[in-house]
Amino acid sequence: MSPLTTTSILSPRSLRKRSLPTLPSELILHIFKFLTTPHDLRVAILVCKLWCTCGMDLLWSRPALLSSSVVEQITQTLSLEPSEMTFPYRDHVRRLNFSLVARDLVDEELVRFACCTRLERLILQGCTQITPDALLRILMAGQALVSLDLSEITTVGDSVIEQVATYCTKLHTLYIASCNAVTDSSISKLAQSCPSLKRV
Repeated sequence: MSPLTTTSILSPRSLRKRSLPTLPSELILHIFKFLTTPHDLRVAILVCKLWCTCGMDLLWSRPALLSSSVVEQITQTLSLEPSEMTFPYRDHVRRLNFSLVARDLVDEELVRFACCTRLERLILQGCTQITPDALLRILMAGQALVSLDLSEITTVGDSVIEQVATYCTKLHTLYIASCNAVTDSSISKLAQSCPSLKRV
């Protein structure tokens, strides 16, 4: 039997034998959730294709909308043609929180997120420049929504709530604090259309 050498240890055949079995993607996703910063996650996705796929889902599921410039960068990426995208970014987005850019958010920026058809949670609290027309665009695309926050948007009235009832039938939580134009009539329609509704 020939002695082991550095060359034999590092040969492709030897490395294949020593490599660990591939972890299931569900387990990798669970492990990645313990990474505390987006930077750590970005480093992890450079390891291999499987880690990259899992990491991209986490990175894009809740994009950090920290400023208007970040919103602009994200919308530019989402507006690309599918053939121009490395990953289907719009399919990964499930939560959007605009509270940090509420004062600056306008209709044109919001409707660019209408391509995110897997959206589950949408926070628009204090986005006072948003009109009912823009809300309709995002609600029509957000048929998977389970939580919606329209608090402090004074233009929200019965017509908007009726649109929520029409398109967001999976909804279980709706926040409409300071939406004084909303009446019991539209809330009744909402309750009838959304059997999972628990909180208004």
